Amino acid sequence: MSNQSERVPAGKYRARAVGGDFGDSSQKKTPYAKVPFKISPGQGEASGETVVWNGYFGENSTTRTIESLRFCGCTFPDNDVMNLEGIGANEVEVVVEHESYKTREGEDRIAVKVAWVNSLIGGVRDTDKMDAGRAAQFRNSMKASIALAKRGQGAAAPNGTAPRAGAPAQQPMNEDDIPF
Repeated sequence: MSNQSERVPAGKYRARAVGGDFGDSSQKKTPYAKVPFKISPGQGEASGETVVWNGYFGENSTTRTIESLRFCGCTFPDNDVMNLEGIGANEVEVVVEHESYKTREGEDRIAVKVAWVNSLIGGVRDTDKMDAGRAAQFRNSMKASIALAKRGQGAAAPNGTAPRAGAPAQQPMNEDDIPF
């Protein structure tokens, strides 16, 4: 691959995976997935360029690598990590970084690499998701809020307590009211 440092500036881009393969790192023999991404149209001078991500399956990186591949659309039929079925189904955000290195001949070079693969679909991180019991508890505690909101009477707190009778309706917040 040619030096892409001029064509793909460091930054965040929408992109789509266009394949994938597996290898072992040369020194530690850590398995990794090598996935090329084509940057989507509308992404400035980088549109249409290809950048590569190496997702490692090490002790501290396997979970994030699998998550990144799932963001791309991988369904892993039969839980087979090497079956990348669906890999190009979803557009993702890739974070492109430039890394300086020296060639064997001592020349300074810049490598363009994908540091992170992120979902474009916002959502709750897997580690923050409610389990079934907590979801049922929360659902039940919010039923009063939904009923009150439908009647235009404010909303109950998550513990199910309703606003006191005659209490003024909450005023909408504006940007200056947000404490952060």
